[in-house]
Amino acid sequence: MIAPMKKQVFMVFHSDYHDFVTRLGQLGVLHVIERENPEKEESLAHLRARIERIEQVSARIAGARDENEPSLEEIEHQASLGLDANEIVDEIERTGARQETIIASIGEIRSLIERQEPWGDYREEDFRQLEDSGYRVYLFRSSLRTYNAAWEDEYSIFEIHRNATHIWFMLVAPAVCKVDIDTEREMPARQSLSELREQLRLQERELGHIMRTLAAMDAAFGKQLENERKRLESDLALRKVYLDTLGETDDAIRILEG
Repeated sequence: MIAPMKKQVFMVFHSDYHDFVTRLGQLGVLHVIERENPEKEESLAHLRARIERIEQVSARIAGARDENEPSLEEIEHQASLGLDANEIVDEIERTGARQETIIASIGEIRSLIERQEPWGDYREEDFRQLEDSGYRVYLFRSSLRTYNAAWEDEYSIFEIHRNATHIWFMLVAPAVCKVDIDTEREMPARQSLSELREQLRLQERELGHIMRTLAAMDAAFGKQLENERKRLESDLALRKVYLDTLGETDDAIRILEG
């Protein structure tokens, strides 16, 4: 059976007000009606912001745990830190920022590797030896459709790589020779392919460590963050009621409508 709702008006001394509203909230008999109040919304913004931060970091560590199962030692290490809720949020945000930096770095390295793979594993220093001998080295990439075989009669051209659509070639010419090739020129890479692959390996290893750390944080702090979110949501609801309450007689008496 569903009992009809009744509207009640309570007169409460300000010294008893907070405890009174808290007890009503715990009994589940308090119904809150929102009122348009810009000042109230501003005063509640910090609570909403804290709740949002907890939701964001909770989603991050839960997502990490979906993909990584932390070891018992990693979980115990996090739990032994004895962090409070605010410190946990700060630490997850710092770790998450590092995670995003590493992910961006990995993307850049992979892009460099993809661009350099057709050329093979060379070092920029290899070209300097030719330059010291009075030659210059040019690297070109051309589509097979626009590649001009007549270039081979005019210059010393060495094919490096070819696929179904493009050709990568190196041109070596005396430093005094003017080179006129109408195709895409590429600059020598500052890092060799092996160096880039080693960088990628180290970055991926660090990312794996970060992901396991976030997963361990979920195991160690997930419940604590959930409880803190619920506490803040309860405080937010009670704060709304408090701010919606009408003040009378210089706040000596408060009127609560519900």
